[in-house]
Amino acid sequence: MLCNPNNPTGNALLPDWILTCAEKFKDQGLRIVLDESFIDFLPERQSEAVLRQYIECGRILVIRSMTKTYEVPGIRLGYAAAGTELINRLLAYKEPWSVNVFAQAAVPVLMAQEAYLEALRQWCQTERAFFKSAFQSMPGVHAFESHANYVLIYADSKRFGRTQTIQAALLKHQVYLRPCLDFRGLGEGYFRIAYRTHDENKQLIQILWEVLQNDKYK
Repeated sequence: MLCNPNNPTGNALLPDWILTCAEKFKDQGLRIVLDESFIDFLPERQSEAVLRQYIECGRILVIRSMTKTYEVPGIRLGYAAAGTELINRLLAYKEPWSVNVFAQAAVPVLMAQEAYLEALRQWCQTERAFFKSAFQSMPGVHAFESHANYVLIYADSKRFGRTQTIQAALLKHQVYLRPCLDFRGLGEGYFRIAYRTHDENKQLIQILWEVLQNDKYK
């Protein structure tokens, strides 16, 4: 199971690396399930040629979400792509209907939104740069490199207090950062932040820094 871009770091995986892994796993009879729910947020749109390589490999199942890309959570729409053999095996276990008629009708409309997708990537790139610059000016806070519409940060727990303490203080300002205590390898002080509008992002940064500097919350 691979996530591209990764959650919660937002790091993107190189297609050649994924294909190399699939080839190395071949002798063990293993396949790769590649979750690309956030792939459309990357600065450059991944070409259809890359997806074709994954399909032709025959050992990679790609899962993508239209829910996140097009902001239609109520539809719960997504799709899978793989080689014919693997798809046929999956079809044997698929329920008679996986999406309703409204979701089906939405697909061609959403797929035609090229201008929206370009604006989406531009927004993501702009806000990513804003967050990177903002966190660089915060002593004791580190933002990890991200290619998605979210960023992983670390607020020094020895300096700013425990994760739950910071979270509780932020909630008083109606700000919620996703704590990452349940991610293996992470612990105290790690949060994931999703980008919103620029004005909301500016407000979030201001509130976060005020909370971190306030001794009464520690």
